[in-house]
Amino acid sequence: MPTIIIDGESYEADADRNLLEVCIQLGLEIPYFCWHPSIGSVGSCRQCAVKQYRDENDERGAMVMSCMTPVTDGMIISLKDQATQEFRDNCIESVMSNHPHDCPVCEEGGECHLQDMTNLSEHTVRYYDGKKRTFKNQKLGPFINHEMNRCITCYRCVRYYEDVAGGTDLQAQGSSNWVYFGRDKDGTLESPFSGNLVEICPTGVFTDRTFSNHFTRKWDLQTAPSICTHCSLGCNTSPGERYGILRRVVNRYHGEVNGYFLCDRGRFGYDYVNGDNRLTTPLIQEGDKQVAISAKECLEKLSQLSAGGTKIGIGSPRASLEANYALLKMVGKDNFYAGVSHDEQQANNTILSILSNAPAEIATLTKVKTADAVLILGEDILNTAPLLALSVREASKNKGKELASAARIPLWQAAAVKNITQTELSPVYNLTPAATDIDDIAELCYHATPNNLARIGMAIAHAIDSSAPAVTDLSDSESTLAQQIASTLTAASRPLVISGSGCEDTSVIEASANIANALNTHKKDTLISLVCQNANSLGLSALIADNPDADVAAAVKRVLAKNDASITAVVLETDLSQQIESSILEDFEQTVDNIVVLDHLNNKTTAKADLVIPAATFAESEGTFLSSEGRAQRYFAVHSPADKPRSSWSWLNKATPHLNVEHFDELTAACAEEFPILSKIIDAAPDAAFRISGKKVARQPHRYSGRGSMYSHIDVDETRRPYDAESALSFSMEGLHKDLPPALQPDIWHPAWNSVEAVNKMQNTVGGHLKGGDPGMRLFEQQEKQPAWFEVPAKQEQDNGYQAVTLYHIFGSDELSTHAPDLEQRIPTPYVALNPDDAAALEVQKGSALLVQLGDSKVVLSVSINASLARGSVGLPRLREFRLGSFSQSMTLTKTTDPALASSVKLFFKGTHND
Repeated sequence: MPTIIIDGESYEADADRNLLEVCIQLGLEIPYFCWHPSIGSVGSCRQCAVKQYRDENDERGAMVMSCMTPVTDGMIISLKDQATQEFRDNCIESVMSNHPHDCPVCEEGGECHLQDMTNLSEHTVRYYDGKKRTFKNQKLGPFINHEMNRCITCYRCVRYYEDVAGGTDLQAQGSSNWVYFGRDKDGTLESPFSGNLVEICPTGVFTDRTFSNHFTRKWDLQTAPSICTHCSLGCNTSPGERYGILRRVVNRYHGEVNGYFLCDRGRFGYDYVNGDNRLTTPLIQEGDKQVAISAKECLEKLSQLSAGGTKIGIGSPRASLEANYALLKMVGKDNFYAGVSHDEQQANNTILSILSNAPAEIATLTKVKTADAVLILGEDILNTAPLLALSVREASKNKGKELASAARIPLWQAAAVKNITQTELSPVYNLTPAATDIDDIAELCYHATPNNLARIGMAIAHAIDSSAPAVTDLSDSESTLAQQIASTLTAASRPLVISGSGCEDTSVIEASANIANALNTHKKDTLISLVCQNANSLGLSALIADNPDADVAAAVKRVLAKNDASITAVVLETDLSQQIESSILEDFEQTVDNIVVLDHLNNKTTAKADLVIPAATFAESEGTFLSSEGRAQRYFAVHSPADKPRSSWSWLNKATPHLNVEHFDELTAACAEEFPILSKIIDAAPDAAFRISGKKVARQPHRYSGRGSMYSHIDVDETRRPYDAESALSFSMEGLHKDLPPALQPDIWHPAWNSVEAVNKMQNTVGGHLKGGDPGMRLFEQQEKQPAWFEVPAKQEQDNGYQAVTLYHIFGSDELSTHAPDLEQRIPTPYVALNPDDAAALEVQKGSALLVQLGDSKVVLSVSINASLARGSVGLPRLREFRLGSFSQSMTLTKTTDPALASSVKLFFKGTHND
């Protein structure tokens, strides 16, 4: 490790880092603008200048840009040299010459990197008083505001957007002092990762438009550590609240999961918490309508219904482990069912089984980036697990990084690495039912039915290891494809296999496990990643591991069998209409004696319930999610409990005397004790007793204002702040603000660093793990014993019929985010996708009306032509209330021009279609 001398002090430095990164890791202060750990160095802003000396006798030295300077043993540096300080001052003066100085009205105010760096440089006086150049701002869609006059030309935005996110519709245009960062014309930014521009931009050029709808200053936001609810990856977030309204969600750095980024669904899909569709009052059925009752009456009614007769509980993959466990204890283990369709739950069970006996290393998102060959089998990862797709995009650059290393180019030299890479990409094979939005980085794309994909996957495993089951009836082209992929994966030093529940076909997942198992027989550092659909799909599956068929279809079947004298169904945060065919759901509702629903959103299930109990959202409660990586992570309430709905686990706990727990931590411990597979969840975060010097963790920043006046219209006295007995966090500005356990870190802040760049002060190494360890607890690790092979599925014959396959969209396929108003215009209209040959056979074309019948359900949909679909495959999108769910696979398609049916299309598109 080289030793460097900085202003007379000796330090050990990391030779793989540039000088700026080393200084940051050492806690030394250098202002910078254009550099960012995720995009490397280009030296465009010149703000990080330092003085470098040849040796101890050199008194003059040479000015260098620290972000572009490699570390060498014995190098002598000065950060405090007067000439260098003046140069940095001139740089800031230059970039500020056209800046509008509109901090009081800028939404970046109080968390602006430009403000931080100006204060750090101590050059806070501006001398330019001439006319400033001005730009016209663009309309960039529902997520991003644009204010080009604040631009300091650091190029961060386009470097992130093009090089990291793979976007093509945001560019640098113009030259000299008139460079414009925007689109060729007004229009929505197309990348599903565009929201990261808000945090990448060091000024207020790109800001959160959804935050503008609820605007307040950063220092007046009460925040809490949280987990994204919109997919199974477990990205860490920091939601902010003011006056009882959830105002925004920003990224919370995690060294193994989301790093610096979120997808747009996770960042902007939060507003359902504030929506008109929220349930806030208990309701009870009286006659043909539901009427409001008090919380006390609600609890009495819940206790009454849970005391007599048979109770069945239907759990939820979007509710916490604790809430599901409390329901399980209320109804009994034999009466607890997962509120997921049969096919999806079987896929989830398979994923849990494979990860529990992992045939390879279970990949974190950070490990995914290290793969030098990637096989994606059956999963449209951009739409089901967006940050995984971003990591795969990064992994595709590893071949270029190898070329750069061979040429002795440091990997932080972004422009040089990009130049030597050109179009060279690491191999990515994308085998999916239809084309996806990451096909652009794939060396080879292949599209087929889930059954065919599984069989090709099994053939790949056999080609890698002949002891794996063979597939004997593939076509010549399929055999060649399998052999090609097998050869590439075998030659790779760190291959990655990705699959998931998207196809709702267990054989696809089993094929991916066989491939990973086969690669490990060659002593490869193999990685495997298996994706579920919901934030706690894996946790819910762990609770029914002893009864894997206990899904929503089994619950319905039990009710319709009428073997119980009286049945009360308690439904936890699940809309049954999205999982059960409408005619069957109607029979279920008519047969069951009582339906109790705990949820935070009105839906078709709450509309039919005898008792509706308003539940807290993630922003108002605490809980544990188990990510698809098998990482248990804790989220905490950002709202104070006053006038907020009680959490689901609390309602159920109060109505279940034999559960005998007082607080959340006790419930977590009881769950961990009863289910050995979940034994480590108690270590996911410090418990409610955690203190440092007797202090709790402050949710409110030290600059929080308005405490005495926020509720002055109610009472001019400053009442005591609500006390949180369920966590180590306080609903107050009093308490700890820094040097916290990462799992309890509510926001990003460090003295003198108010922007998101403060996260660099919280890491062991820049872009590495957090000091104190990354949050959460991994429950599964690779097993030394080789797992048994999965058998090859039988070939599925179509018999000239049509087979439905589910298509996913990042906006619309997640249940919760569809209730966020700002996502509305990004959600597609339901459609039916056909191969061109199938469309010709049915004599329909793009935009034609087609009557689709799945089992007893009928709907008229507009035709979309998709040449990537296999002949005989019919693509149906998982959108809003239109989901394939547990529908029968028997399908008929009928061309129609019936005006009456056309009117049903309009009703359905509004979400009110009723079979």
